[in-house]
Amino acid sequence: MFWKKDQTTRSQHKSDLSQLKVRGAEHSPTNDDDLFSVPRAEHSAAVETLREVLRSLGRHAFDLDDVSREETAEALEKWARRLRDSELVPNELSLNNEGHDRSTPVVGQRPNWDTLRRFVDRHRKAEHEYVTNRDAELSAAVHAFMRCTTDTFRAERSSELLVRAQLSSLEQALATLDPIQVRGAAERVCTFLHQTLDQRQAREQMQVEDLRNSLVNLRLAATRGERGKDELTRLHNGAALDEHLLHLTDQAFFSGTCACLVIIDLDGFKRVNDNYGHQTGDEVLRKIAEVIAHDFSEKDDWVARRTGDEFCVTCTNAPLELTVRRADQLRATIEQLITQAFGRTVRVSASFGISLLLRGETATSWLQRTRCALTLAKRNGGNRVSVAPPDLSAPFHPGGAAPAEVRDGAERL
Repeated sequence: MFWKKDQTTRSQHKSDLSQLKVRGAEHSPTNDDDLFSVPRAEHSAAVETLREVLRSLGRHAFDLDDVSREETAEALEKWARRLRDSELVPNELSLNNEGHDRSTPVVGQRPNWDTLRRFVDRHRKAEHEYVTNRDAELSAAVHAFMRCTTDTFRAERSSELLVRAQLSSLEQALATLDPIQVRGAAERVCTFLHQTLDQRQAREQMQVEDLRNSLVNLRLAATRGERGKDELTRLHNGAALDEHLLHLTDQAFFSGTCACLVIIDLDGFKRVNDNYGHQTGDEVLRKIAEVIAHDFSEKDDWVARRTGDEFCVTCTNAPLELTVRRADQLRATIEQLITQAFGRTVRVSASFGISLLLRGETATSWLQRTRCALTLAKRNGGNRVSVAPPDLSAPFHPGGAAPAEVRDGAERL
């Protein structure tokens, strides 16, 4: 019977334990309940391996904000050197503001394995935070430099066109051989050049100040991640989106990176809040956010909730045609989506505006062209995808499907 088998097994364990006690103290468990004690040879090998691991961590340590690599290596070496002899145990952990443990072993007691584990864990956490912070700071510094460089190039390009126009005017005046016209054109050119130089000097001073501020604020870069999240949907928020668009346009200016911007706006969403309350509206927004994040979950996709019921997606290294197809698939998914909230069954549709980033285009222009495409989709009845032309002067041609009819008796708002 099962209970008899269990009793037999326990009796056998007790018998084995008695035999272990008789065979020798070196193999005896320290506790009667410890039936799986490790033989001394294996224990020694494990301790020796741990000592080498600690020494390796010390050899490859690096300077942290408040602890030098020499201090870290020394503390770990003390653990490694004396751990095998069971002579040391660390003091109670004394942590600084960064959570780093400065404690070292002291003579006289058996090693406290739990304290050693916490020591290594907190040291590795401090190293992780240090590297993460430095990575964020380096990224911010690179973006600040790119921001200044792209602004300079764009301003210089604009100034070059204006200078050429002024020189062309002067050449035309010289061709007339009329002293009055020549003098007037020359005065205009001189005035323009003075203004251009003054503007360049002011721009350079502003850029230097921006770089200085960026360096001062680099230490805050690591904390931007959480502040850049939308509380309701946990997507990126509008502030993070604005910064992200600046980074993308700066990057594309140098590398010609292909990127598409998608703006998604729910059709008539205000009526959801008006008719059912903001709690129901928030639940709908959370559900829509989940669907958008699911459909645009590729490595180079980036999703944000800009304001209210408006969402934005950037697709990097993706052709326009593919982005349009993905957006239309998402449009169809949202159209079929049923949200159950507080006893209400709500269905909504969404309109999409899409634009391909142009070489040298600013974030403001990119966002403006995409918003124009969204406006056209709205004006044509909503629940459709509209693609922006390469420039604002070209006519818009909305794409996507026509608005679908109500299904399943749910409310279309």
